[in-house]
Amino acid sequence: MKWIVCVLLLLGLGVRTVEAQRMRSYRPSMFGVRDQFNWSVSFAQSAVSDYRSGEKQNLEITTSFDFTQAIDLSLINLVLKGRSRLGISQETTEETEWVLPTDNDLFLENVIVLPFGWKADPYFAASLQTAITESFRVRRSYISGDYLERTANLWDPVTTRQGLGFWFRDRGDYGTFGTRIGVSLSQVRSNVHTRATDDFKTRDVVEAYKAETGIEFINEADINLDENINYRATFSLYSTFDEFEVWEMDWSNQFRAQIWRFIGVTFNVDFTYNDRSDDLQFRQSLTLGVVQQL
Repeated sequence: MKWIVCVLLLLGLGVRTVEAQRMRSYRPSMFGVRDQFNWSVSFAQSAVSDYRSGEKQNLEITTSFDFTQAIDLSLINLVLKGRSRLGISQETTEETEWVLPTDNDLFLENVIVLPFGWKADPYFAASLQTAITESFRVRRSYISGDYLERTANLWDPVTTRQGLGFWFRDRGDYGTFGTRIGVSLSQVRSNVHTRATDDFKTRDVVEAYKAETGIEFINEADINLDENINYRATFSLYSTFDEFEVWEMDWSNQFRAQIWRFIGVTFNVDFTYNDRSDDLQFRQSLTLGVVQQL
């Protein structure tokens, strides 16, 4: 981690957060999807040494990447999507030193659409989601001291999903919109981290694989709120046929504003809800830095 500290010193310790983003200009395709390429990296550093809180240092680096590529092959329309987020946080105190991942997610999706010219065309989608690297949770123990508990790793667990249904797409003056509804087949595979696959009803067996069929509803929007302000959102609902009254919800929002030639602001907020656990989770981030458009 020493080389990271040196890089931050060269950038200037007076800068709290610096972000570099590269975006390809939005280009609407003929079937309501916009090609785009976004990449960002942010740095944050702090150090404290006083009699009230003691000595403490914190260093955080976060990088994210997302893309959407629409390909028109005449007989079929192909939409490739992907995103990755990875952040590393190092916290050093007088007693401990933690190096933990913050954002840690990889998502890939491939959608095949048959352009029949209907209001809603048939589609087939396949997606994959997993962690990029190890994830940990700090466990508090007054007896043996605090320790790290690993909660996920690359391909452990990994969720794959296939969907078949109809996709309504529209391209207007202010952006693009899409709504998908169809049947879905979901699989979760794990090796060590079986929290998402283990069936609590079978106490003597720890399942490492879980498959479910259900229904999916996905609503997507990519809107230009102003000349220099863009809003992207994805709202999805999923439920199984066995437990149709239980729903899973994911809602991701991203606001991106260019406030000067090379200065921009990006605000992300994601919500996740599961009826099984009755727990609403969220993740929020705000970055200010340099923006470049390709």
